[in-house]
Amino acid sequence: MSKILVVGGNNDLLESFISVISADMHRVSEVATAEMALEELKGGVGFSVILLEHRLPGLNGIKFLQQLKIHPEYQNIPVIFHSALNDDEIYSEAIRFGAHAYLTKPINSPLLIALINSAIKHHEELLVINRAAQEKGEALHFLQEGKYHCQTIAEAGRLANGLAHLCPDEQWVRLVLHELLINAIEHGNLEIGYSEKSRLMEDDQFNQETERRLADPIYCDRRATVEFSRVADCLTFTIQDEGSGFDWKSYLQVDPERMMDSNGRGIALSNLSAANAIEYEGSGNTVKVTVKLPSANT
Repeated sequence: MSKILVVGGNNDLLESFISVISADMHRVSEVATAEMALEELKGGVGFSVILLEHRLPGLNGIKFLQQLKIHPEYQNIPVIFHSALNDDEIYSEAIRFGAHAYLTKPINSPLLIALINSAIKHHEELLVINRAAQEKGEALHFLQEGKYHCQTIAEAGRLANGLAHLCPDEQWVRLVLHELLINAIEHGNLEIGYSEKSRLMEDDQFNQETERRLADPIYCDRRATVEFSRVADCLTFTIQDEGSGFDWKSYLQVDPERMMDSNGRGIALSNLSAANAIEYEGSGNTVKVTVKLPSANT
């Protein structure tokens, strides 16, 4: 059973949420303030998703979100941010500080369910990846170059986790490689377009369609490839898929026009997080991630 924390006194959000979820699948806890939410989190319940209202007494939603995302125990919990205001600045801040999604009134019940399911799936994947991260081998740090392939989302997670061990900022690299590999598989190799993914998620058919295409002779032999190289003071990861590419430029920044969509933020979130560099090449089916290594003199 998934555990969901609702933060805020907005009864409309809570009532809309409870009316469309299954009590057999989700346990819901409600608190009115950010301070109460922190106490609830400290209780060790293990929440899979947080629904967070912007207007809170005391610490507002944005400030609370910032605190969550720098806390090592809570930073991987997906946050669905909610505001009564259709405000570009609030939206951009929420996404920049790590919100999984952003909702405004009126609440679209199918979209809400799609976002919750997406957030739970994302959280479960991160738990698996982070557990595996504890098993890293020191021999990886002697690796100079390599070429790797993956076909499924599960394989992408394991590959992102393994390659992240090579880097000083494992968490950022794990997130970025995971997001970019998922895009390479879903949008590149399986040719699931942006609008199509949104529709499939809202209809709760996305996983079924993904599995269908992975078994389809048209797509079943396609792989996402990662080429790794260690050069001087940096590591590079070049990801390539077998699709025809896409208009990647429009996804590098968070677009307020897509604020209510159930997908399409992975590239922008990776780019916003980047202390290093993410560069797309050509038609968009090749992307290069460059990770700076700390200087030997520091």
